[in-house]
Amino acid sequence: MNINAIVFDLDQTLVDTSKIEGFRNHQQWEDCYQHFHQTYMIPTVKEFLQHARPWKIGVVTNSPHEYAKRLLEYHDIPYDSLIAYQHGKNKPYPNQLLSCAEELQVEPRRSIYIGDDTIDIIAAKAAGFKAIGYASNKAEIKRFIPFMPELIITNYYEIRQFLHQQDESWKRKMISLYQSGREAKRRKSDIVYIKYLLEASKMGHSKSLFTLARLLEKNTELPLVNRSKEYYYWESIKRMYPEAIYLLGYYNEQNNREDAIRFYRTAANLGCPQAQYHFSKMKLSAHDSSHSLPIAYHWLEKADISGLRQSKLLLGKIEKIMGYEKSLNNHFRFDRSNRIFYIDHYHPDKRYEDPFSKNILRVKDLDKDAIAYFMQKITLLEQKELVLCYVPSSDREKKMTGIRKIAQLLLRFPESDGTACLVRTETREKSSLGGERKEDTHLCTLVVENEKKIIGKHILLMDDVTTTGSAMRACEQLLYKHGAFHVTKLALGKTKSK
Repeated sequence: MNINAIVFDLDQTLVDTSKIEGFRNHQQWEDCYQHFHQTYMIPTVKEFLQHARPWKIGVVTNSPHEYAKRLLEYHDIPYDSLIAYQHGKNKPYPNQLLSCAEELQVEPRRSIYIGDDTIDIIAAKAAGFKAIGYASNKAEIKRFIPFMPELIITNYYEIRQFLHQQDESWKRKMISLYQSGREAKRRKSDIVYIKYLLEASKMGHSKSLFTLARLLEKNTELPLVNRSKEYYYWESIKRMYPEAIYLLGYYNEQNNREDAIRFYRTAANLGCPQAQYHFSKMKLSAHDSSHSLPIAYHWLEKADISGLRQSKLLLGKIEKIMGYEKSLNNHFRFDRSNRIFYIDHYHPDKRYEDPFSKNILRVKDLDKDAIAYFMQKITLLEQKELVLCYVPSSDREKKMTGIRKIAQLLLRFPESDGTACLVRTETREKSSLGGERKEDTHLCTLVVENEKKIIGKHILLMDDVTTTGSAMRACEQLLYKHGAFHVTKLALGKTKSK
């Protein structure tokens, strides 16, 4: 596809205006004009623009029109269209870019937009432009990756290569060189293999760049290669090669979990099966989203279709959990905000008249008939792979409670008994009698024992009554901290607010 227009952001993309940033931030435009001598064109911009006349040139900026016009004139930067700040929707909305395309009389899909900020990528993609990020260091490259631009550049010579790659014959040539290299490898002609990889990489072939990085990991000195592993690795990242971005996530997983998740997610979206698998695992271990199971399932399914064997076992485990919770959803009510299943509402103001509420109170007193009443409603819950735990009493001395008795009666397999895993170490005032309903007050008085019972397991956490959900959330946190795979929460009753 031929590119007809190249559109640029202005500040920090065409011109480095960092020295006058304070004036800009305070909208002191006259001071900006007087200090234009402290600004300079980004390296390689001038050389690129001297050879850019086959393409129409546009500038889209959120700075005011007068400021932008004067700055472009000061640095003698040619352009065919300037769209500056306007009343209405500016970047990251696509409106300005669409106005620029209209003024240049070009199709957005045949145009590229280059900017130094993530809002530039968002606006370009929303407008249908090809989005390119300009970065001056590795930290800025990393910042762009989750927004998935077409390319990240560190100098403007790389734009010309990107423009060449829009030509089908150029693409075919790159692929042919790589395939010739693979054939040479099969013939065990390593020097010829590397020669073809180098030729393809000079044309911008991302897989060749990544392959050279991997080869240099195994052998730091390869014939014909005079660049480092880091060079080829980062060049493949800049071209958004999925496996390279996956490795970036893998290397960050121990030191920066949030970055790792972002890189895994990006590589997963770009089709890397290993990233799809690792992103799923991190979503499951984060326990910070009510949608973690279906998200993990989605990506594991894709990894499995791609043939990644280790995804199948995890996929089967999630399928069972999702099927189990679906069956609960068919039989019980669901508190979506706290992710708690419950049988019915507990009415504290009608606790002596309402039959269900009366049975809740009787369960607290270990009444056999009340326990039998609830057993009839929840016998479908038990599964062999499930471990049953319960929320301990506020009184550390009270070891046997109605809900613990129900959990124990539900048990059909000894390995499912987790009723001794959560232990109250210090008595706290009951929430119903005025005690604080905060998770921290539970976390500081609860511990997990016998953690081997819960590591890697699907836990059913039970309680008699939930009001704010704080006790169950605190227990859930502890169970996850000690290795639980997933926690499903079930209360007999949920307090009905007045």
